[in-house]
Amino acid sequence: MKSILRKLQREESRFKLGVLDDIGGCRLIVNDVEEVYRAATELERILGKPKVKDYIAVPQRSGYRSYHAIYKVPVSGISYRVEVQIRTRLQHLWATGVEAVGEVYGLEYKSPDTRAKLRGKEQMRDRFLTLSSHLFAQEEEMPGIPGVSDDVYSICSEIVEICDITKILKELAVARSGIVVASDVGASDEYFLLCLIRDLQFFDIVGFVDFSEANSEYQRIEKISLGADSVNEGDSREPEFDNVVLVKAAHADAIKRTYLNYSLGVGEFITRLEQLLLTYGAC
Repeated sequence: MKSILRKLQREESRFKLGVLDDIGGCRLIVNDVEEVYRAATELERILGKPKVKDYIAVPQRSGYRSYHAIYKVPVSGISYRVEVQIRTRLQHLWATGVEAVGEVYGLEYKSPDTRAKLRGKEQMRDRFLTLSSHLFAQEEEMPGIPGVSDDVYSICSEIVEICDITKILKELAVARSGIVVASDVGASDEYFLLCLIRDLQFFDIVGFVDFSEANSEYQRIEKISLGADSVNEGDSREPEFDNVVLVKAAHADAIKRTYLNYSLGVGEFITRLEQLLLTYGAC
């Protein structure tokens, strides 16, 4: 809900609620780029021809890479735009890194408005994310980020220099190790609320068997988070979460593999990046 509100409230935004491409959606994470396009072909066979935004073939300048397919899905006589994001695990790790940097430093680095105003170390962290994505793109033998050199050694050297100045990798690692995770899940749970309080470095996972119960609790917490008054009478107002997400997974452990978000999932991003830097002799 917060991400939708942010899009509607962006400076010079022309978005209207009824025409947002991702008012509803899902994400599919696969092993490699070949599987991305294979999945896209199968979805088109099932759901019809979509509007496509292929940020793998043509990456965004921010470093974002993913395949977006937007379908018109009829619900109760009304057609809604639903977006399916398909990305490789490596692309997802990078997106996890962006989320983590945003959580640690309190900035929405994926927002164009935010990125346009960055200066000093904030701008260097943004450059770090762009270069990291370019390095991952080269690893997948796919087009790199516009305006970035294809000289892998100079890219790695610049990443190391940024890390030396900003300490970004060290601070991400500290944030990851400092997070407290509380889990209230059962063996039969399939729906999970993921809740983060950034200042307390507290990450909570709550499981549910029934979707309606999970969604009801999600809506209740969202109302509290948004400062709404229409919360059920008698509810105790727990601390405001910085982010709350409702996801479906086969079991709680699967969340760590399929929903790597927040500072909690940044460990694998750090590991993969450091492996590439070592491969090219940059650290």
